[in-house]
Amino acid sequence: MFKNMQQLLFGLFLAICILSGSPFWNQNEVFAQYNNFQTFSIEQGLPQSNVFCIYQDSRGYLWIGTDGGGASCFDGIKFRNFNKKDGLAGTVVRSIIEDKKGNLWFGTSDGISVYDGYQFITIDTSKGLSSNTIIRIFEGSKGNIWAGTSGGGLNEISLQGNNQVNVNVFTSEEGLSSDWIFDIHEDKKGRLWLATLNGGIDIITFSEDTFKIEYLKRGFDIPSAAILSIEEDKDGNLWFGSHDAGAFKVDISSDKVTDIYNISNGLDDNTIWDIHCDKNGTVWFGTNEKGIYTLHDSVLTNYDVLHGLPNNQVLDVFEDQEGNMWFATFGSGLGRLTGFNFSHFNEKDGLLNDQVYSIKQDKNRNYWLATYGAGLVLMNFENGLPIFDYFTTDDGLSDNTLLSLSMEENGFIWIATAENGISRFDPLAPEGQKFYNLTTDSGLVNNRVNCIFVDSKNNVWTGTSGGISKLDNIGFRNITEDDGLINNEVQTIIEDKKGHIWFGTLGGLAQYLGRGQMITYDEMEGLYDKRIHALVEDMHGDIWIGTFGGGLYKFDTQKDTMQIEFVVDDSVLSSNNIYSLIFLDDRTLLVGTDKGVDKLTLSASMGIIKVRNYNKSDGFIGVENHLNSIHKDEKNNIWFGTVKGLTSYSAKLENHSNIPPRTHISSMRLFFEDVDWQTKTDSVAPWFNLPSNLELPYDSNHVTFVFSGVSLNNPQKVMYRYMLEGLDNEWSPPRKDNEVVYSGLSHGTYTFKVKAVNENGIWNPNPASFTFTITPPFWLTWWFITTCSMLLLISIYAYIKIREKKLKEEKEYLEHVVQERTAEVVQQKEVIEEKNRDIMDSIEYAERIQQAILPPDRLVKEFLKDSFILFKPKDIVSGDFYWMDHKDDKIMWAAVDCTGHGVPGAFVSIVGHNGLKRSVNEFGLRTPNEILDKLTNLVEDTFSQNDDTKLKDGMDIGLVVMDTKENTMSYSGANNPLYFLRKKSEGPLNNGKEDIPTNIESEDDCEYDLYQVKGDSQPIGAFDHRRPFTRHTFQLKPNDIFYVFSDGFADQFGGPKGKKFKYKPFKQLLLSIYNKPMQEQREILDQAIEDWKGDEYEQIDDICVIGVRVQ
Repeated sequence: MFKNMQQLLFGLFLAICILSGSPFWNQNEVFAQYNNFQTFSIEQGLPQSNVFCIYQDSRGYLWIGTDGGGASCFDGIKFRNFNKKDGLAGTVVRSIIEDKKGNLWFGTSDGISVYDGYQFITIDTSKGLSSNTIIRIFEGSKGNIWAGTSGGGLNEISLQGNNQVNVNVFTSEEGLSSDWIFDIHEDKKGRLWLATLNGGIDIITFSEDTFKIEYLKRGFDIPSAAILSIEEDKDGNLWFGSHDAGAFKVDISSDKVTDIYNISNGLDDNTIWDIHCDKNGTVWFGTNEKGIYTLHDSVLTNYDVLHGLPNNQVLDVFEDQEGNMWFATFGSGLGRLTGFNFSHFNEKDGLLNDQVYSIKQDKNRNYWLATYGAGLVLMNFENGLPIFDYFTTDDGLSDNTLLSLSMEENGFIWIATAENGISRFDPLAPEGQKFYNLTTDSGLVNNRVNCIFVDSKNNVWTGTSGGISKLDNIGFRNITEDDGLINNEVQTIIEDKKGHIWFGTLGGLAQYLGRGQMITYDEMEGLYDKRIHALVEDMHGDIWIGTFGGGLYKFDTQKDTMQIEFVVDDSVLSSNNIYSLIFLDDRTLLVGTDKGVDKLTLSASMGIIKVRNYNKSDGFIGVENHLNSIHKDEKNNIWFGTVKGLTSYSAKLENHSNIPPRTHISSMRLFFEDVDWQTKTDSVAPWFNLPSNLELPYDSNHVTFVFSGVSLNNPQKVMYRYMLEGLDNEWSPPRKDNEVVYSGLSHGTYTFKVKAVNENGIWNPNPASFTFTITPPFWLTWWFITTCSMLLLISIYAYIKIREKKLKEEKEYLEHVVQERTAEVVQQKEVIEEKNRDIMDSIEYAERIQQAILPPDRLVKEFLKDSFILFKPKDIVSGDFYWMDHKDDKIMWAAVDCTGHGVPGAFVSIVGHNGLKRSVNEFGLRTPNEILDKLTNLVEDTFSQNDDTKLKDGMDIGLVVMDTKENTMSYSGANNPLYFLRKKSEGPLNNGKEDIPTNIESEDDCEYDLYQVKGDSQPIGAFDHRRPFTRHTFQLKPNDIFYVFSDGFADQFGGPKGKKFKYKPFKQLLLSIYNKPMQEQREILDQAIEDWKGDEYEQIDDICVIGVRVQ
């Protein structure tokens, strides 16, 4: 009767304390979510929404004690619930611990339950407990278990073999100040501290046979007599939570109170149910009505339902092994703080529309948002909460549906609208005059504007559905497909470090170089997915390209050809549909997609080292990003506009868990059915019911393994690799499924191994494993095989004897046949050798013919006195050749690379030589572009005379015409460039229209700059998009040097890594030998390419380089 009354009184006390702070509405529906708290309640499988306690066992599983629902085991995804039917003593569980032996202890309203992985053992008043209502269980440093009760004082419990229980009871009769024990703690001195109700704090010191109790009383030592919780901080001092006086700290060296926090100094709730000191030294307080408070560096911070906490009444605060914070709430289940790196703002915070299509921050740290339907939004923060101001059509804005923003240095904001052109917003202008609207009536190319950008010169670029508009001091200048734009649907605009403007369209990439010069890029340059959504420049000046449906590409500004290369697709990224790109820092690229955000960590050479995806399970609740709705503010926070509002990402607040998942094999099935393994083996392992020393008959060879990797940080992203030793030779690829089936296993011994990885790529180093054996059928046993082997040997012996006689006869016949066949082979060999001699004679004669068409050395030296020719055919005859002629005051020469090499290339070279000769002598042409145009016609005519055998063979060429009278040089090229070296003191190279930029930086002590004069991107011969060749003319100056060449030098494989020589090292080599005599330059180039290919690599193509220095 007395004990029932104790339970009644305790329940009444808890009800008064708890219900006094419990609101009668769902606070989750009232307030918005700023930080990432995740709730687990009845909907997720928790048996009851009133949670008293949280504990994590050594296997990584989280255990939750509830008010009437029993205990629940949680692996981050699923709950497994235990109640009286499973052997639990009671369904009200207020305390859970794991002892040093691995047993779990549950303090319930009906005694204590001990679970060893096999079964529950109950300890109650019938076994010596002073009360069945257990508030707190604690294990001391010596392995003794202490239980604090309601009205029954303190119980010391030892569990002996055969489930024998010894209990020592300490109550007020033994000197305790109260028989209501809410918390227990042992300090570093071995003293036991008790948090009592209305008795303050008791401190018990044990000696061999006796104990001493000291008291800290209200009014004398401590501010409250009702103590609810105890926690030790990183310095070894103790924190106490009280029912009516907040929290206070006791210095363990003096047992004196040093700090008090309550409603008088920032902690707005005097009832502190629990205190926790985390790994970083932060102190957490779980309050009765005000949610959670943290204390760090003497600063208190509050988190409540306004910030996403499930409920303001927090009864337990727990930190798991990965550093995640968990909160037991009364009425809202279990809460988890997923971190502070993501914050979210949406309509619940006062934002009129969740669809944010652009974000910008001005110099005054104001945030400006372009919304889809709510106009222009100004966002500021006050006390951490967002404040919004709106500017709409009522204020003069042309359209409330906005797609893009850009800012001028003077503070003007340019706005792209969905249907009504663009607007300029002046924040400082008077009301009614803030907006200046421009449409097609003003000269804009199209009123549907996808993007807008203000460049470094304050030009306003507008990307529309009908092309591009550039607005400067003069007015609009429009660029469409008719003007050379690759596609009219412009999705994004950026400016690179050189001041060039880049456009991403739905039909490819475009670059504006100034002065009306536009370059376009598509499949010809390597861009095979042309629907471009996003662009961004990296620290090297390369342009990263986000496409719709094709993943990520990169434009390499250092390359001369095929400048665009594919980088990665959804084999690594969350999606091939990229909506936004931004660099968090020089080597961290954020990729916004329709399935979240991917963070790419890059190497110094901008290769991908690793990829981290963020979606809803990581706290990125919006998941789907809007087109180019991304911004980096002054604090390096990244803002995303998503379909569910605005999200802020702070990388510096991210918790990177380096703790791998705890991996377990949780069950093994036969033919998809669960098995009671105790019926098939002598023993099973605890916790997972796996059999020991398992032997299965040969027909039980269909097994299923179920496994789990417990990582509470982000369990949805745990992946597994597994293998069955004895069957598999390597680990499986990573996969999310947590079970695997092996069917049709043959007899033998197998070991199943599995390991897991968390969302940060951390694998557990020691896989979980399970070994079992499948016994063979009788026909595979040793005695059966031995018997059959003897019979087989006898049969074989008899067969061999019979066969020997027959083989001897066949041998004699075969020897006769071999003699006849050998004579035939010798005769055929002589015929082949004779034909080979004829072929080689023909090729060597072809070499003499080809040498005859090359200009003689005396002609070269006569007209190009200071020059060299490096000519290295790959084979006896060459597909490369050089050509020279002299007419009037003009000297003409060329380096020609024909299709193929060897004999086919040599045939084409004769066609090319004849075409050049006819163009000059027969048709009287003297300019390089006209000569190449005529050569193209002659080659096409030669290869198209027979309609049935039209050929597309041709050649690449660099052709120079030097006018000795005018002292000029003209150049035209088919796919091949000209390298022009001029002294820096002579000024930049000019083609009569504009200065040509240097192609490669030269050393400070180098007198020359190298310029690359590009040829046309078309060959000599058949080509689908033929256009007239371009002529480049330059005024010559003394000591100018220029080179024409084929691609054989740059494409030669070699070096320590077996790679191509490439053009950039070729240019650097030319710059390094500019001051050498031309013949010495030839020798240096020859030796360089020989050293590059060495003995290990063959020459892969013909090589031709011509260098000329102006006298």
